[in-house]
Amino acid sequence: MTTFLPSPLLRKMAKYVKRNLLRAARIALDINHEEMAALAGVSRPTLTTIERSDANVGTRSIEKVEAALEREGIQFLTESDVFGPGFRLPIIKK
Repeated sequence: MTTFLPSPLLRKMAKYVKRNLLRAARIALDINHEEMAALAGVSRPTLTTIERSDANVGTRSIEKVEAALEREGIQFLTESDVFGPGFRLPIIKK
């Protein structure tokens, strides 16, 4: 049985997409950098680095941001045969 391992390029693209989803979800919730960093328990520079996708950041920091967004009601959606990865916003009743 052959195990498929994504190429380094595919792994890099997946990380880039995830980081952009994190940024888009934060913006959709109208949460600024300072608030998001506090909610996630990371520094503001770390959050900025994650969102810019321009440097290596520990997987744990990315997971903290994702978990904080999920606590705020974001539901991340996995890729399917028809659609790419995305997220769903919570319903906010006023």
